[in-house]
Amino acid sequence: MIACQKYTIYAAWHDRGYVINYSHDPLLDLVYLNDRGYEKMLALGVSLTIGQAYHLVKEISTDQENQGVPQTSCKPYRNSFSAVAKKKRALRKAAARINLAGKIQERPVIDGGKNKKYFPSTADMDRIEGALAGRMLFLPEIDRSLRSKGIKIQNDDLEDVLQLLFLRRKLSRLPGFQIFGKGKFRCSRCGQDNEITPIQCASCGEVCYHCETCLSMGESRFCQPLYAFPGGRAARKLPFRDVEPVLHMELSEAQRDASAALRQFILQPEQREKLVWAVCGAGKTEVVFRAIAEVLSRGGRILFAIPRKGAVQEVGPRLDRAFPQFSVVVLHGTSSDKFKDSQIIVATTHQAIRFYSAFDLIIIDEVDAYPFKDSAMLQTSVRRALKK
Repeated sequence: MIACQKYTIYAAWHDRGYVINYSHDPLLDLVYLNDRGYEKMLALGVSLTIGQAYHLVKEISTDQENQGVPQTSCKPYRNSFSAVAKKKRALRKAAARINLAGKIQERPVIDGGKNKKYFPSTADMDRIEGALAGRMLFLPEIDRSLRSKGIKIQNDDLEDVLQLLFLRRKLSRLPGFQIFGKGKFRCSRCGQDNEITPIQCASCGEVCYHCETCLSMGESRFCQPLYAFPGGRAARKLPFRDVEPVLHMELSEAQRDASAALRQFILQPEQREKLVWAVCGAGKTEVVFRAIAEVLSRGGRILFAIPRKGAVQEVGPRLDRAFPQFSVVVLHGTSSDKFKDSQIIVATTHQAIRFYSAFDLIIIDEVDAYPFKDSAMLQTSVRRALKK
């Protein structure tokens, strides 16, 4: 278990605007913001878990204020200072509502040129961002994913890199749980709020919470950050390479009609969903090959999701034979490496929980089967894995 990282809420300002945000190391943020003209920083709330810091910042500020709000009046510096004073008062009230008044402590954050923080090169930042694109992972999973790709970075440095990517708006960061009402929590990973269990957490040392609904995919806790990395640009509108599926059977007339309809579906982005309905063994898998080829020809990514592990292991080789020029990654509960990436991924629907805005096309086989049919968690995960 990774020790719980503590966070500080801060305000930074200069004569042209102010920022309200939070960090595991406000000095790192100060060095970053100094390069953007911010001269003053004041720590407002200290020693907070990610769940507490995230909630309080959202209570007192807007997304624009987290990036930086410009001041344009004739007395800009005074206006910036006044805005920060209002945020301090709002923070005290918000903290009191959730019994965190004791964590609201003001202190200046001063660099003084003595603590120049490690800043990775742009190339290194891009490499890490690219390696994690399309994933939604907790910190231990990020570490394992990077190591599986041959990228080694110390834990302390890794959190610094993630904070800088967060400041640059290259990723989204959420606590394992979000507060959405008095005494109410929702799991950020699976979206459920009905199986939230309070625990005495050995990591943060406080009464914490974890989610029973998605526990089989690893523990989601209130005190642990969950990072979401968008999957990059959507597939091109026009093909840039020829992709032809290799068919080991001749399609019937009905199959050809269905295949043509699915290809047309890919070419009409205003359509979001298409249902292929046929009896078991009718060749539905081969019918979707033409649609997969259209997405691959445009540089897109495909997730072929199936509720049952046995079916995943059976469909993976069929896709491998149909598209020999592409690697096909198969993911299920006992896969040795759950962080492999490819343009074609065949996975159980449970594995979709680790993806975020990653795929141009998602095919759900046996959409009416257990456990997908009755699982809000799995349905939420699959929708979130689709690119916006």
